[in-house]
Amino acid sequence: MPYNGLKSDMNVFSQFVFIYETKIKFQWKYNDFFKISEQASYIFKHKVQPKVKYATKEEIALQTDFLKQTLFFTKNKVQIIDFCRHFRNSFVHALMEKQGKSLAITDIYRNNETCKGTLDYAIVKEIIVQIINDYEE
Repeated sequence: MPYNGLKSDMNVFSQFVFIYETKIKFQWKYNDFFKISEQASYIFKHKVQPKVKYATKEEIALQTDFLKQTLFFTKNKVQIIDFCRHFRNSFVHALMEKQGKSLAITDIYRNNETCKGTLDYAIVKEIIVQIINDYEE
């Protein structure tokens, strides 16, 4: 089974899910996240955030071009925490797929896409590994 091209990183992403479920999902402020994971915050700000755009569910549903390395998602909390939530959901619900050097991330909530797009796989893995390292200390 190819596991959507993610087999080599299943353990890493599973570790992240555990950390998300036990710690990150209870954080409501950027400073709460930043205090624990300053380096991941830096990576997010400089490598991920420029490629993330807030959008409505209707705007997300219209997105079909995954070549621009852009991730669209709905706003709930703080952008880095929202990213963690959408990443977790996409992985846990087997909606995530590695496409060459990109990672397609999709999140669906109550039959509506709340996140859709692609990001550079290496950058996503870098931030996920940094979050794991920071939260396990």
